[in-house]
Amino acid sequence: MIVSCLLLCSILQQLPLDSDKTLLDVQVETNSETTDSVEEIQIVGQRRVPGSLLSRSHLSLEDGIEDRGIFARTIGDQLDQVPGVHLQRTSYGQVSPFLRGLTGFRTLALIDGIRLNNSTFRSGPNQYVSFIDPLILDSTEIVFGPGSVLHGSDAAGGVIQMSSRIPRPGYQNGEGSRFFQRLSSAEQSSISRIEYESISDETAFGFGASLKSYGDFYAGAEEGLQEETGYSESSANFSVVHDLENNLTLQFVVQSHRQDDVPRTHSTIYGSTWEGLVAGSDLKRNLDGERDLVYLRVFQNHGPQSASRWTISRQDITDEEDRIRSSGVLRQQGVATEAMGVAYDWFGYSELGPLSTGLEWTHEQVDSYFRQYDALGNLDVVRPRGPVADDSTYDWLGAYVQQVVPVTQNTRLNLGARASWAQADAEKVDPDPTDAEDFGPVKEDWGSLVGSIRAIHSGSDSWEMFGGLSQAFRAPNLSDLTRFDAASSGDAEIPATDLDPEKFLTGELGARYKNGSQELETVLWYSWLDGLIVRFPTGDVNSDGDTIVTKKNSGDGFANGLDIRYVNRWGTDWTLSGSASWITGDLDTPVAPGVSETAPLSRLAPAMVRIALKKQFSNQIELLSVLTAADRQDRLSPRDIADVQRIPVGGTPGYIVLDLHATYPWKPNIEIFGSLTNLTNQDYRIHGSGTNEPGFNLIFGVDTQF
Repeated sequence: MIVSCLLLCSILQQLPLDSDKTLLDVQVETNSETTDSVEEIQIVGQRRVPGSLLSRSHLSLEDGIEDRGIFARTIGDQLDQVPGVHLQRTSYGQVSPFLRGLTGFRTLALIDGIRLNNSTFRSGPNQYVSFIDPLILDSTEIVFGPGSVLHGSDAAGGVIQMSSRIPRPGYQNGEGSRFFQRLSSAEQSSISRIEYESISDETAFGFGASLKSYGDFYAGAEEGLQEETGYSESSANFSVVHDLENNLTLQFVVQSHRQDDVPRTHSTIYGSTWEGLVAGSDLKRNLDGERDLVYLRVFQNHGPQSASRWTISRQDITDEEDRIRSSGVLRQQGVATEAMGVAYDWFGYSELGPLSTGLEWTHEQVDSYFRQYDALGNLDVVRPRGPVADDSTYDWLGAYVQQVVPVTQNTRLNLGARASWAQADAEKVDPDPTDAEDFGPVKEDWGSLVGSIRAIHSGSDSWEMFGGLSQAFRAPNLSDLTRFDAASSGDAEIPATDLDPEKFLTGELGARYKNGSQELETVLWYSWLDGLIVRFPTGDVNSDGDTIVTKKNSGDGFANGLDIRYVNRWGTDWTLSGSASWITGDLDTPVAPGVSETAPLSRLAPAMVRIALKKQFSNQIELLSVLTAADRQDRLSPRDIADVQRIPVGGTPGYIVLDLHATYPWKPNIEIFGSLTNLTNQDYRIHGSGTNEPGFNLIFGVDTQF
């Protein structure tokens, strides 16, 4: 499989180039064709400038996710506005987006094209996308459905591509600064950011820093103050871009993010009892998170036919947990992952049409620890490992190629393939070598070849149809194989060292219509799921009274859904938009040793509808009203039913929420913004979350450039 990865790129690059194409054509057409995965949405950052990954299938949803970027508290709040994205929120500092029924390590998050995902990501919702500050982003692109060919074989549910704002040489030369401030009443939060940039014809320099403080927030209706929900957060970023001779551009970027004392309130005595939920027994359960990314990237224009880029990166992600059990016992544990990566991408033309190919390698070094102190503060237990196996490594190697082939004047095919190889090498797997249960070292590797085929047919200037099939493949990671930690509410997971890869196949069919000021898009999709790695109870209970669970590969399953989007602009100042999404799915799920049953997928999103109306006045004031409605979700998996700290008995109630937003350009360099969210003070939570949403909330802020 390693040889296949290497050969896949080298063979395709030998295809003859079409010298009639310019580099500009290559960049534009490659972006358009390679991202033409029929369900992609651009979220432009708060600066409201087009991002470099603009998808031609973007419907300018509600004429501006970009118009609400400044109102968002976290990256999760931005993603929550996208139809088809279901956001699970363990707490406000721990969000996990679901794409087509899948989340966590079954969706792929990228920051500037570099994997955020690593081998320690646990099953189900995890918090790591929250390690990205939305205020550093220029754009975020959502690709629904398998994005395995271009981005990674494990991108089964979809891809979240986040691009940071990096000043470019020769663009608006000079110096500039920015100050941003956002305040919120129900959230009791303050978000501040400063930025500075200096741009010349050859060099561009940028710097930014954010400081965020979140107090205990107020939920709607009688829920009121949610104790022990506040935390703090900070981030900083730095970039230098320099144009060299010989059509070379050098880019150096540094990003850093910190989260301090983010609570998992639902598992503590401060957890909500809304709708019959059961509060946890922990006295405290807080997490600290750190992310540091540094990369060097070299772009080269090879002439009129092609362009390429090299990327060398290092990304460190650390998370630590302090947990005080009801007995007063303190448990401290943590995981540190150091990921070194090298990637090469090439873009150009063959005789058939636009062609892109690449090769990438990532090596991860993982360390972990666990310490326990008794109620008097004395060190009681030291394990040889933490939540995942200590002194472990994980390697990824992949090669991809994608070719766009015009079949007729109105029809084109998008063909792609990716070869992947992964290896896990875990040394310290056994959490207690002195007991009777033995977990030996793990060294396994897996390989795959996945492909995709998509067709797009333009019937006229106003409509087109599209469809295709895409595969995905996810090898077991270190968390799958070696986890020894809390799982869902009241569960404790033990290692499962004999697992097989997961496989996915997704088909989709859709149509897009555009006539003047109106746009309509509808997509019907179906995913076949094979061998998903899922948790199930062993029938045993540990000394804390937690149910012991482990993992195994499930049987067959499916997920399917429907997405509809509509935009209508009339005149120059009114925009009406709407979206609707529906999803269902079942899986042959193990529920006990040797026992399986067909049950719904975990945390299935309810049917949702969103309607937005925007008015722009002659003085440039913009008003935006957004109505969001979600149905009750009572299709629950066995693990959902057991998760009584987050999901009410019988399911999560539906809700209807109304928000109002406004922006006012007070002066050419000063913009004032404000919102009234949850106008009717509804008490609600997003299905599967560990916290309710804020009640009636006033947001006020200013964005100043000088």
